[in-house]
Amino acid sequence: MIMELTASTSRLCNEIDGLRQTRRSFLENLAKETREMKMGVAAMRAQFSFALAQRSAKTKGNLTDFASDLKHRMTTLRQDIRADLTGARRAWDGRAVAFETHRQAEAFGMPERKKGKQKSA
Repeated sequence: MIMELTASTSRLCNEIDGLRQTRRSFLENLAKETREMKMGVAAMRAQFSFALAQRSAKTKGNLTDFASDLKHRMTTLRQDIRADLTGARRAWDGRAVAFETHRQAEAFGMPERKKGKQKSA
């Protein structure tokens, strides 16, 4: 009976030592994998930051180009409208003169004006 108790105790101590070694090995592997995972996550975050910076720079460039183009187009549009209004004023002010020179006044029901009484533009 004492031999059995000694043998059982020895076997139990060996199992406990084996389990402790297994536990220690498991914790070391877990720590190693955690470090590797953190490094992987850090690398991934760095890649995301780099990609975000690139996209931000591209977007800023696109917005700057768009605003510049819009400003140019609006300036051109304003100049065209200004020219159209100037042309319309000239046409309106010089309508009777244009009709008189082309002899179309009668076609539009307007009396002919004499050349001596024309307004100067």
